[in-house]
This record gives sequence, C-alpha cells and structure tokens, in this order.
Amino acid sequence: MTLSERFWSKVFKSDKCWLWTAGVINGGYGQIWVNGRNRYAHRLSFEIANGPIPDGLDVLHACDTPACVNPAHLYLGDDKRNAADRVARGRSAHPRGTLHPMVKLTEESVRRIYGDPRPQSVVAREFGVNQTHVSAIKSGRAWGHLRLAA
Repeated sequence: MTLSERFWSKVFKSDKCWLWTAGVINGGYGQIWVNGRNRYAHRLSFEIANGPIPDGLDVLHACDTPACVNPAHLYLGDDKRNAADRVARGRSAHPRGTLHPMVKLTEESVRRIYGDPRPQSVVAREFGVNQTHVSAIKSGRAWGHLRLAA
C-alpha cells in the first residue's frame, strides 16, 4: 500500500470537511506515523495534493476544523498569519470565567469569595470548590479579570 493509499484510507470524506479518523493530538489535529516519526495529517494532505511545503510556512485551515484534511480547505501561511487567524477565530486564548467549560462558580460567587474573611477551607466548602481554588481567587491567579474590572 502506498503512503497516499494508507493516508486516504483513514479519512472520512463529506461535501465539506474531510475528517481524519485515526490518531489525533494537540486539540484534534490528526497525526500519522511516517518514516519513523509522527506527522500532522493536514500537512501531509497538503503535500500529497500540492508538493513540498516551503521552509518557514505552516499549513492553515480555512474551515477552522483541526481534524480536516481536505486539500481545498488548506492553505499556506507564515507564523504571523497563523497567529492572526487564531486570534480572529477566537482560538488563541483559554476561555476564562463563566465561559470556561468546567466552571462551577458565578461572577457574583467569586466576588463574595474574594471579600470573605473566613478561613479558606470554610469558604471552599460553602461554594463547592477546594481551598486551593479559593486561594487562587484571593491572590488573583484565578478570576483575576474580575478584580481588574471592579
């Protein structure tokens, strides 16, 4: 089996994105073992369709789907373009506050914790979090953006 045949056997093709169905890393980017090392699937897809990737360039996704290997959705760009695309698509910053998927507290709860003079372990039990999180709130390591907005 050729590398191209092996590669495309691991892809689910649809009218839009062609999704990598084998191993993924780093936020959903496909990976494949080639010549003794892991390669990003979207980069290999681009190379199969277009030839070698010039030095210093990245392969970017027009569709913003990390697992997509559709050559029509891939284009070349430098680090600056890649970073600008990440920011424009809201993928650069970690979600914070109530936007975080694991959030347990509301902004009002955090403000109450910040001003609560009781021992941190008592406050933690009341709000259903651990003492370390209460400490991080009080020091500004967690939810620090609320302290700046106050």
